This record gives sequence, structure tokens and C-alpha cells, in this order.
Amino acid sequence: MQRQIRQGDVLLVAVERPTSPPTRRTTRLVLAKGEMTGHAHVITAPLIEVWESEDGVIFSLSSEGVLVHEQHDPTGHVIAAPVTYQVVPQHELNLAGEWREVMD
Repeated sequence: MQRQIRQGDVLLVAVERPTSPPTRRTTRLVLAKGEMTGHAHVITAPLIEVWESEDGVIFSLSSEGVLVHEQHDPTGHVIAAPVTYQVVPQHELNLAGEWREVMD
């Protein structure tokens, strides 16, 4: 298992699977949508369990998934399972000296 995966401005960090039930289940999860280009970082898998809270997003794969970016990485990055990752928002210092989330 990879402890971290980075794809552009998306960072995934391996964490323990939450003990609470997931807030939703899906086969396609948008991790970040490009505000400038409209392209997205997306994970697809037969089943993705998602925990969403004010602290962020955690997702778990019980079988292999693929992380793609429609513009920069259309063939994708295979993610071996089982694994649980937290999505860590990336920040940058703008020209005004203020921290903000990275915009794609």
C-alpha cells in the first residue's frame, strides 16, 4: 500500500478506516474539480465508501480503483486495495501573501 499518493494538487494520505458507517457509497468520487479548467480528479472503483464531515473526506476501496485527471493523467493511476485514504486539500501562498486552496 502506498502511504501517500499525489496527483497535481490532490494529496491522498493513508489512514485507518473509520468505525462509523460511511455517509455514502458510490462508484465514482470527484476529489477536486478544477475551478479554472473544469477538469476533475476522479476515483472510480466497483465500490467506494465515503465518509464526509467538516474535517474533510475519507474514502475506502475494497477492490482496485483508478485515479484519473481528465486533462493531465487521462490513463490514470491504479490504486491497490484494500485501502483507506483521507483527501488533504493543498494550499498555496498567493501574491497578496494570503494562504488559499490551490486552484486547478
